[in-house]
Amino acid sequence: MLRQIKSSKGFTLPELLIGGALLALLLGAVFNIISTAYRINENTTVTNQNLQTTKQVMLYLFPEMETVTAINGSTNNTVTCNLNQSITYSKNINNTIVNCSITLNNNTVTLTKGSTSQTILATGIQSITLNRHNTNNRMVQISITANNNNSSYTLQQRVVTLNNNDNNEIWQ
Repeated sequence: MLRQIKSSKGFTLPELLIGGALLALLLGAVFNIISTAYRINENTTVTNQNLQTTKQVMLYLFPEMETVTAINGSTNNTVTCNLNQSITYSKNINNTIVNCSITLNNNTVTLTKGSTSQTILATGIQSITLNRHNTNNRMVQISITANNNNSSYTLQQRVVTLNNNDNNEIWQ
């Protein structure tokens, strides 16, 4: 005697469990890929912001350091300006010595030349360092460090002061 098998519509419980487990594995992998891509994008965005901010500040500081005649208060040939601090220097403008300063606040860098000041938006800038070159008194290395969301970036550039006297000691 032949036994007749009923054809049933739908899924059995083991099939549903296996399908659910496979779906959970796939969704877990997709979520991991998306969250990793998001973190990478966020870190890249912060790094790019730090890069752009330091480049913008350097655009203003480089010409300032080209015409500097004296950097004040330097010890060991290095001056560092951290948050809420200033670096003072002097420069020759139209044969007149003018006192100038670089002031670093929370989100701005202020350049002051005599009675004139210029404010640069500088979100995340943590420090500005001026460092004299070992062998050339006229060469100054400018280092600008930005730090946003635990992502730090330092831009360094060397500038030769345009003093006429090669032996001029600009560090005082």
